[in-house]
Amino acid sequence: MHYYKCLLIWITIHLVVPFDINFGSCTQYPANQDNQANVGQAIAIDPNGYIAYCPCMGRWGNQADQFLGSLSFSRGLNRTLILPPWVEYPEWSPGTSVQIPFDKYIRVQPLSQYHRVITMETFMSNLAATVWPPNKRIGFCFYYRENKQCAMKEGNPFGPFWNHFEIQFKSYVEYGNRIGGGNAYYSFNEHVRSAWNQNFPAEKYPVMAFSGPPGDFPVKAHDRLLHKYVKWSKFISGKVKTFIKDSLDKQRFVAIHLRMGSDWKSACQHLKDHEAKNYMESPQCYGDNNVKPIPYKVCYPSENDIFRQTKRIARKYNVTNVFIATDESSVRDRLEQKFKKEQIRIVSLNPPEPHVELAIIGRAEHAIVNCISSFSGFAKRERDAKNKPTTFWSIK
Repeated sequence: MHYYKCLLIWITIHLVVPFDINFGSCTQYPANQDNQANVGQAIAIDPNGYIAYCPCMGRWGNQADQFLGSLSFSRGLNRTLILPPWVEYPEWSPGTSVQIPFDKYIRVQPLSQYHRVITMETFMSNLAATVWPPNKRIGFCFYYRENKQCAMKEGNPFGPFWNHFEIQFKSYVEYGNRIGGGNAYYSFNEHVRSAWNQNFPAEKYPVMAFSGPPGDFPVKAHDRLLHKYVKWSKFISGKVKTFIKDSLDKQRFVAIHLRMGSDWKSACQHLKDHEAKNYMESPQCYGDNNVKPIPYKVCYPSENDIFRQTKRIARKYNVTNVFIATDESSVRDRLEQKFKKEQIRIVSLNPPEPHVELAIIGRAEHAIVNCISSFSGFAKRERDAKNKPTTFWSIK
């Protein structure tokens, strides 16, 4: 059974890059598709140290938010950021997680224009034995749980993440009481940076391995700008190019993202039950200091509002194709019937592929997205970096 589980994991991941696979432990270290020059060559050790972390909060949108904060944090401390694999939760194996190499979806080289980075697979294969030998692996957490230990591997996805690289921690440190509390990740602040360097010098702590991302959710406004260094991999870009050619005939289009599933509707109910002024990704459209309650319809717009707003944008840009990415197929089907009368074609990716859908949204003439969704937040940042217009549901 273990063999077949590993085989399924391998098939899930393998569609991009070659792997050295050990089916006994499910260990997989892919070659870096952006830095092929590293293959067969010695990689210099960064004397300033490294930062590693488990992207263990939420799914893609949340992980991407906190990645930007972690990238900023690493530059502030002048340590190389070890790019973790993305954590995904396969439907075919509930209660488990798989680790998808970072560069399956996002290119590595453009990130290096901002700061030094290395994939976790490359680091573990080429540098870990020297820089971070097994007897010197220390886990970092904000506060200890009990017995002066960090819960680095407690539960899913924490355990599977570190076990994927066969990492065992020999000791732990807590940093919340040594670094500016809630401001611990603002490493561009001189006092915060000094506190980190004084308490955890690279000579003693060459790798700071965090139990979770050293970055905020939602992403802070100043870190949103880093999205200009986030570029889709050739694997994703190739799929987008093929879709636009085959399904859109290379014609101009607008795009919409709809979160309409039952789980999302339940999450939006919070805005009915409480007068929330800040909720999930809402700072992207209301700012960090919003003083007015967020309307429910901003989170969960009515189908009539969706139809009217989409129709208005399609007419404005004189397009007859609307690409839709949604978690609720019945909504898509009803919109498709409505738009037929307007001679507007609804187009979607079948079967759905969230990362490809995001990249398609990034190419649209105009996109309408959800203010509260971190998935939408990724699309908004990408479009901002390209100076492309984006609006939100039910916000004028």
